[in-house]
Amino acid sequence: MAEASLVPITGDSKFSITARKQDVIIAGQVVHAMIYEDDNNVLKDAAHPAEPIAPTTPYPNGIPILLMNLTLGQVVTCRFTNKLPSSEVMEGASIHWHGLEVDNDSDGAAVTQDSVLEKQTYTYQTQM
Repeated sequence: MAEASLVPITGDSKFSITARKQDVIIAGQVVHAMIYEDDNNVLKDAAHPAEPIAPTTPYPNGIPILLMNLTLGQVVTCRFTNKLPSSEVMEGASIHWHGLEVDNDSDGAAVTQDSVLEKQTYTYQTQM
C-alpha cells in the first residue's frame, strides 16, 4: 500500500501547481515518483524548513497529495505547469479533478483534454 500525506494547498482561489519528479520514501524505501507540488508552498523537510526538498532528496512522508479547501460559489483558477521530462513521460500530464465539476476541456482525461507537454502550462478555471 502506498503512503501519502495530505498537503493543504495555499492561495485563496488562485493556485499554481507543478508536476515534477521527486523521490519519496514509502515503507522505508526510496521510490522515484512523479508528484504535484504547490508552487506557493514547495515541499520542505521538517529538519530543514527553510530549504525546499530537491528532487534528489527523498520526501520523507510518502507521496504528497494536494488538498484544496473551497466554498460553494467560489471561483477557482489553477495554473498548471508540467516539469516532467518528455523523455520519460512522452504523453504529457494534466490534472484530473475529484470533487470539482469542470468543463470537459479541463477534466484532465485524455479523451477530453489535450495533454500538457513538458514546460507547457494550462490554466484551469471553474466555479464551485
